[in-house]
Amino acid sequence: MICAFANRLLTIAGAAVAFGLAGCANAIPLEIDFPNETAVLISSNADIRLFPVTEGDLDRCSTLLTTPSSTGGTLVGSIPICDLRSYTLPDPGGPVAILVRVLDDTNSEILAGCAIADVYPGRGVVHLELFPTDDYLERLERDPPVSGASLEVRCGGSS
Repeated sequence: MICAFANRLLTIAGAAVAFGLAGCANAIPLEIDFPNETAVLISSNADIRLFPVTEGDLDRCSTLLTTPSSTGGTLVGSIPICDLRSYTLPDPGGPVAILVRVLDDTNSEILAGCAIADVYPGRGVVHLELFPTDDYLERLERDPPVSGASLEVRCGGSS
């Protein structure tokens, strides 16, 4: 669900980069923590999937992260990296595992992260941390970001 937004946060290695907080009543803000700015610069899209969980599924993230190219669940979207600043989660109606797989321009999975949260309107920000996959270093060696590249240049500023 894409909604009007203001002041959402996308964090890079724990440092906030001004992105925004959702403006829709039933939308849940998602804060994604990238390991560094280079990771954002070499990223193309983020596939976001929601998987329902119960109390017995609290280890669901480890299973999802170790399964190559997990399918199933509900594909919320394949979001261009720069559009994450205006992205909010829809209300799934209860606890979910939120799986984010970040792809580069060759569709190699370079980052992945998962969080289990009871997602409902008004709950506040859902935080999700991304970690490099095995393809991350290979991607950097094959095609490093252009010297002088920045998040502001790539995404057209920080607001």
